[in-house]
Amino acid sequence: MAHIKKISLALLLTLSSALQAQVEKFDWNGIEVVWLKDTSPLYTVSVYFADGALSDGNTKGSASAMFSLLTAGTRRYSRKDILDNLEYFGAKFSPNVTHEYSIYSVSGLVKDSMPTMKQICHLFQDSIFPAEELEKEKTRAVEQINNLVRTPDALASTIFREVSLEGTPYSYPVSGKLKDIKKISSSDLVKRLEYFNQKVFKRIYLAGPKDL
Repeated sequence: MAHIKKISLALLLTLSSALQAQVEKFDWNGIEVVWLKDTSPLYTVSVYFADGALSDGNTKGSASAMFSLLTAGTRRYSRKDILDNLEYFGAKFSPNVTHEYSIYSVSGLVKDSMPTMKQICHLFQDSIFPAEELEKEKTRAVEQINNLVRTPDALASTIFREVSLEGTPYSYPVSGKLKDIKKISSSDLVKRLEYFNQKVFKRIYLAGPKDL
């Protein structure tokens, strides 16, 4: 048994050393980058923002709405243009907003990473959250909340969180409540985007080959 434990420990140390050798950290224009080296033709870029719904202030749900609506439109492109372009390059993208932090991830083929990331950067720089698209999203969000009664598990989870964390900011839903969603405006989302771009600490996580 002792012999097996020694072998297991040696294997664990070997795997740990191998993993450390595959991870590289470097500075990119003042932003820390953590790169997991890989030989796969696929890549993943995840941008970590050290803030989330806790800084929404009086516009509850605005951080979640902002990240979700980055593809809604810019001064140059409509939602259809943006989605068609990202779909053409087979890119997958997903925001995840919590109370304390937010993550925006993009993945696809390394050979298409340049045009994909140019599009994503354009969204972060120039999204205007068109009022028409925002209203459609708000309608969907309201319907989703109203339909909670049809999904007991989701309803129970929402109630449990609010009751168990009562008295703390964590009890409030990240995406806001009905009264909050109805008040969110395009200008609110533009301000939130500016805040996350200019004020919030960021770290970038990369997974992919050196070509990335």
